[in-house]
Amino acid sequence: MLIQLERDRCERMGVPFDESKAFEVIKKKQQRSPIEEIKHGIKTIKTLYTEDRSPGVAKTCFKTCNIYTSNVMKDPSDPKF
Repeated sequence: MLIQLERDRCERMGVPFDESKAFEVIKKKQQRSPIEEIKHGIKTIKTLYTEDRSPGVAKTCFKTCNIYTSNVMKDPSDPKF
């Protein structure tokens, strides 16, 4: 499945698909630490949902994430979180 996703990404970018490079890219993505994943997610949200294109969407997303993490920190044993 990950190989197919990488193949599709290469097609969208106009880059020739190379299976050995695809495995390297997949391994690199899987080696990110949780902090790196969070930083990547924040950067992606800021890039995709700018105030010019989608006003308020990024702010709402960050507020939702903040509330969710606050709830988890308050009561980590609650099964709904």
